[in-house]
Amino acid sequence: MSATFNGLFILFIRIMVVALTYQVIAKIHWQKLFTKANYYMAQYVCLLVSIGLGHIVGSFFVEIIQLMQAILLAQLT
Repeated sequence: MSATFNGLFILFIRIMVVALTYQVIAKIHWQKLFTKANYYMAQYVCLLVSIGLGHIVGSFFVEIIQLMQAILLAQLT
């Protein structure tokens, strides 16, 4: 049961961080980087960058949470 909850928690954290990074990255003025003919590619770049950054940041937060759990459990025993 704990492994299932832990896996769902990690999945939830990563999805939320990817969604948050997409919201932030979508505000960048992509017109300056892409021509009008290739502007549709900016949406794909935005999506891929947000997935990449979201995965990295989400993994960082999950690792910090797991380290804090290990430290707290070690102090209790």
